[in-house]
Amino acid sequence: MRKIVYSFIFCLLVCQISFSQEMVSVNTEFSESLEIKLNWMPNYKKALKKSKKERKPILIYFTGSDWCGPCKILDKDLFHTEKFKNLADKELVLLEVDIPRRVDIISPEKMKENKIIQKNLK
Repeated sequence: MRKIVYSFIFCLLVCQISFSQEMVSVNTEFSESLEIKLNWMPNYKKALKKSKKERKPILIYFTGSDWCGPCKILDKDLFHTEKFKNLADKELVLLEVDIPRRVDIISPEKMKENKIIQKNLK
């Protein structure tokens, strides 16, 4: 009888552990970061023109938006913070150079332009 009781208790514990769900708390900093919009320039020539006009350096962000894990973390943890947005608005001209693996993310013209920038700035 004891073996049956212990076996039943063991099965209950295993089921409880197997089917339990982890409670996920909402990170307010992350949810706020979704609302932050940065002013990325559409292409290199426009960024260069704005940089010369406003006398600000260009921050070129090379990324693989659909495959680069560190890029995704950098984007979430740095670029989508209020502190970075304030700095960028005052001090920088932003240019994103995305080289995704999926061809449907950006236009073929934009991909060609981004690869030229990548090649010239290596």
